[in-house]
Amino acid sequence: MHHFKKFVSLVILLSSLLVSMASAAETLDRIVAVVNTHVITQQQLNEQIELARQQAQAENKPIPTAASFRTEVLNHMIDTELQRQLAETAGMKVDEAGLDKTIASIAQRNGLTVGELRSRLEQENIPYAKYRQKIREQLITARLQQDEVGQKITVTPQEITDALAHMPKPNSGNAAYHIEDLLVPLPNNPSSNVLATTKQAALSLLQQAKSGRSFQQLVEQPQNASLSLSGGDLGWRPLNELPDIFQSSVQSLKPGEIAGPIQAQNGFHLIRLLESRGSSATAPRTVTSTHVRHILIKTSPLVSNKQAEQRLREIRAEILRGGNFADLAKKYSQDPGSAVKGGDLGWTLPGTFDPTFETQENKLPLNQLSLPFQTQFGWHLIQVLGREQKLQTTESLTREQAAQWVYQKKFQQALQNWLRQLRRQSYVKIM
Repeated sequence: MHHFKKFVSLVILLSSLLVSMASAAETLDRIVAVVNTHVITQQQLNEQIELARQQAQAENKPIPTAASFRTEVLNHMIDTELQRQLAETAGMKVDEAGLDKTIASIAQRNGLTVGELRSRLEQENIPYAKYRQKIREQLITARLQQDEVGQKITVTPQEITDALAHMPKPNSGNAAYHIEDLLVPLPNNPSSNVLATTKQAALSLLQQAKSGRSFQQLVEQPQNASLSLSGGDLGWRPLNELPDIFQSSVQSLKPGEIAGPIQAQNGFHLIRLLESRGSSATAPRTVTSTHVRHILIKTSPLVSNKQAEQRLREIRAEILRGGNFADLAKKYSQDPGSAVKGGDLGWTLPGTFDPTFETQENKLPLNQLSLPFQTQFGWHLIQVLGREQKLQTTESLTREQAAQWVYQKKFQQALQNWLRQLRRQSYVKIM
């Protein structure tokens, strides 16, 4: 009888444990929101809350109360899912080569190779496939937001003037640097011979750059193909956000000057200071302003890459036969901001457009038609109407900063309005 009681007690204990485990699994699988035909579970929400909490801690941001933090994260997940569904319906995709290029750029900005970035992610228990998918989603979302919101925003000269009156003046306490980077990569564990040969190649490239060759031209030179050069514009960065190995060099440069080769784990770097602000190094520089117009054809579930490219080839042929570019842009271009102006994008400075667009723009002779080419926004046909050298002073740089500040402010407000409208047009139920 005593053993029987122990057996019954054990059965009851095991039953209670199984019920508890089933209840826990049920809790994790519980649906917390429905977004059209998609559901968000408690487990997915818990994962995002933890990620958001870790990010807030890393950035020393205060974390709100548990209830409000949960609501904030859940609403962000709903907005993200609505955008994902809309992008999927529109047939927006990121090709593998474009995704590889973006991840390589992220790694390079952090002074790492892609392999080292992957190892760093594994050390933090982040699966590389999951990271890759997250970057893909971010690229698609950015493209969707640009199509739906960004292209419809205009910034007037008066808005820039008004913004300038409220922007803080540059000072040495908040110095920032705009630089571009050229990397001559090294393999993992290079031999002394490879190290010496690669450094010599970097020194040769340094001399060519100092003699007037742009980094982009050096990358595109056929004789440099075996070096697998990479790099690009790193944008504006405060000194402490630049890679440590760049910081001492960049402070000694004047706009237009180049430093290097700088050795890092992933290879030898050349860096060119394009401009700086908030420091004594800020000085006028000459840049090329370009007047360009384009016709954009987007891909969709009904229009493939091949079809978009062929449509632009037909439009190009029509222009070469005497057709009017502006009239055809008004009729066919799917860029609403420029189509009404005959495809005219106006006079712009470097850094305004997608890098692929600017590469095509920079190598195109005046008044000639490009061949169709693809960017993240679709397929383009462009024509450069003019180029002129412009002295970019500290004042003009400040106006560019003010224009960017106004644009970002208007973009964020328009984005929130668009997201609210998107939610009103969808079925969203929070449990």
